[in-house]
Order: sequence, then structure tokens, then C-alpha cells
Amino acid sequence: MIASDSAMGIPARNVEEWTKILAAYAEDYKDNMVARKILPIRNVGSTIDTDVVTIMDATDDSDILITAKGARGNVGNTFVSTKNFTIYQLKESFYVHERDLAQDPKLKAKEVERCTKMIHRKEDKLALNGYSAANITGITGCVAAANTITNNGAWDQSEACDMHQDILNAIATLNTNFEPSYILGNPTDINKLNGLDSKRQPYWMTIVDLFPGAKKKEDFLVKSAHVTAGNVYIGCKDPDAAELVISQNPKLKTYTMTEEDLFPVSLSEWLTVEIHDIDAFAKIPTT
Repeated sequence: MIASDSAMGIPARNVEEWTKILAAYAEDYKDNMVARKILPIRNVGSTIDTDVVTIMDATDDSDILITAKGARGNVGNTFVSTKNFTIYQLKESFYVHERDLAQDPKLKAKEVERCTKMIHRKEDKLALNGYSAANITGITGCVAAANTITNNGAWDQSEACDMHQDILNAIATLNTNFEPSYILGNPTDINKLNGLDSKRQPYWMTIVDLFPGAKKKEDFLVKSAHVTAGNVYIGCKDPDAAELVISQNPKLKTYTMTEEDLFPVSLSEWLTVEIHDIDAFAKIPTT
């Protein structure tokens, strides 16, 4: 008896085509992936379940010697402790019926794109809001009281409104070892920075110079519906501030056929979000 495609599982040509679609989607929409845009990415081994981070004292350089060629420096006493971060799996699936195996694999392109989108959406949500059940702290939840300012007035373009000064005050609360990289907020709040001041100039143009390296609004204004309206956040993109640690980028996997003649197909990613310095983030109320 000649084995059918269904007996052998999903054909390799389908898997190859769907893997290409996954990669193309990730490349085409990378600018919409907020977590990957605002957090440094560090890749670890695909078998790593726990990322062990050595916490150092980055403020004390008294042990660093200036030496001549061949001389030994100090071992240093900057080691403080270690902290463990668990790597978690994000997973989404779809099904392919046995009768569909003979069709063009591209017919399932939307399913692959949907799963990829959902995984990256969850990735963003974890980075921004965390997940307490898994002991993951996000950016919006890590800001200390000392880094939460009182605004000069609601961001409503009224006479009391002073977005520039609010942002200056927030930046002043940050750890001086970091440079501010972005303003993060709900689209409702970030769009207020597109409003015009009394000189008919967009507000964002008066603050772009406060963010080193930024030249246009897309360089430092970051919108996400995952952020609750009413506050915006100043953040520093620095591996000593926070990281997106990835053990496995989204990867496609197929399974054997079910009793309903369906083949499950899953996309999964292994990662965690690590906040290392809460003083790298500040919060500004907008109401």
C-alpha cells in the first residue's frame, strides 16, 4: 500500500512555505513590534529555561586602574548578586484538514500571519504591562513613585498645559547613567504631541532634542493600545535598564492527525522580559 500525505504528516513543502511566510511577516511589520523596538534584544541558547543575570555595581569605578602595558588591573569588587528570570513560552495554533494538503500551502498564509501577529502582540503586552502570575514586570508597572511626576496641567492645550516642562521634569528623575530614548503611551495621549503650540509648531518638535539621536517623531514617539490612556512613560533603551531575552524566536511546528482528520500546526516563542533598573523609566500623568 502506498502511503498518503496524511499518513506521513504535513508535507515538507507546506512547512517550508509557511516558514517563509512567518519570516516575511516578521520583517514587514517589525516597526509595529513595540517590545522589539524599545527594548534591547539578547538571544540566549534554545535550551535555556532560566536566565541567570549577574547584577553589578555600575556606579562605582574606584576599582578600575589606569595601568601601563603589561600591568595587571584589580579584580574589582563590583559584584553584587545574581537574579533568575524564567523563560516562558508563547504559543498560538491553527489546523489544516487532511483534504487541504493537496492545495497550495499559500492558502494558509493568513493563518500563519494571524498566529505570528498574536504572538508578537502578546510579546508587546508582556513587555509593557508584565504578567504578575508569571512574576514578569513590565515597563508601565515598574515605575517608582520617585519617578512619577506631577504635571503642570492636563495635556489638553489649555493655558496650564506645559508638555515640554513635564517631560523635562520626568527626565530629571532618571538614572543619570542612561539617556532618554522614547516616550511611550496610548495613541490617545501620544497624538496630543502632534498638536500645535502657540507658534503653530507641533509639540513634538519642541522636545525632539531631549532624546539623543532622534530627528523625527517616529524616532522617539511610541504608541501602543496596550498602554492605558492617562499616562505616558519616558524610557531608556539600554541593556542595563531592561531587556527582551529570547531563547527561541517564533518557530513553526506540526503534529500528527487528530480523529477529526485535522493536523495541528503551532507557532511558539520562548522569551522573558527583564527590568534591571527601575530608575530608567519615568511616568507623566496626562490628565
